[in-house]
Amino acid sequence: MSATSGVTLPMTTERVRRRVDRLPDEGEGLPLHGIHVVEVAQGVAGPFCGRFLAALGASVIKIERPPWGDWSRKAGPFLPGNNRSECSALYLYNNMGKKSVLVDWETESGMEELVSLVSSADVFIEDWDRTYREEFHLPTDMFTALNPDLIEVCVTAFGLTGPYSLWKSTPIVQLALGGFLYLTGNPSEEPLMLPGYQPDYLAGLNAHNAVQIALWERARSGRGQFLEVSMMETLAGLHQFTFEMQTYSGVVRNRNGLQWNKVGPFAFYGITTLPCDDGYVCFGLSTEDQWERLCAMLGREDLLSDPDYDTGLKRSQNAEELDRMIVDWMKGK
Repeated sequence: MSATSGVTLPMTTERVRRRVDRLPDEGEGLPLHGIHVVEVAQGVAGPFCGRFLAALGASVIKIERPPWGDWSRKAGPFLPGNNRSECSALYLYNNMGKKSVLVDWETESGMEELVSLVSSADVFIEDWDRTYREEFHLPTDMFTALNPDLIEVCVTAFGLTGPYSLWKSTPIVQLALGGFLYLTGNPSEEPLMLPGYQPDYLAGLNAHNAVQIALWERARSGRGQFLEVSMMETLAGLHQFTFEMQTYSGVVRNRNGLQWNKVGPFAFYGITTLPCDDGYVCFGLSTEDQWERLCAMLGREDLLSDPDYDTGLKRSQNAEELDRMIVDWMKGK
């Protein structure tokens, strides 16, 4: 990846192409070799999408606006003794294998350069939300109309339409509105946040998957398309059983700490993590056969006929007592 921090002058399209062409093509033999990607997205979600495409052999040109470039350049940790704008771990991780140049697309000449580059690209990755598009007059068909073969993917927090589309966001806001704070942590304590930029990474992975499917569709139909990926919808799609339980059974999942849901037909003891002498053991029991084998392992076959534990629901509701039995058994192991 080429350094860009020392470049402060706007680059003409010809200079951009000359600079990119001087860099080696390392994608030969990989599935996406020959696919040309232009990326203006910054931060985590869009660049993470581009990272996957580059890893699969695509030629990815990352375009950053002067003078500072992608905001993640300023996010630590940093490698000591180096130019901080060139050694952010976050920036380097999400931009591996890309070719990087500076173009200020918010100027008229810069937008002309961007349009020229995108007009010959296969994929265009951006993160322009509704507010930004309205401010700079960027309709969703602006680039696909000029290049019908183009696959443009827009990765934003809340999409380009709907009641939240004008909102700004952060990972904790995404996790809260996406329902994951509500489900994470112990029931008697405050909700817990997942570490780092999890919503962004998940949306970036989703965007990559969408681009791959669109490339397959273009090979079949000969048409590009505009793709819209939101972090909100990505998180909503990751709720295993949450919607199904409420829709079909009227059961609302709750925060249960290390235990699985304790009410309704989905309740079952065994999705839990317990301490042992040298760490922790995660149990994943989901069938009666596995319950029988656990009882045999504990030397407690009497539990099989105990009315307090004869169903998954009862075992889940008496999880604390079962936890104590297992922890006692694991002492010294």
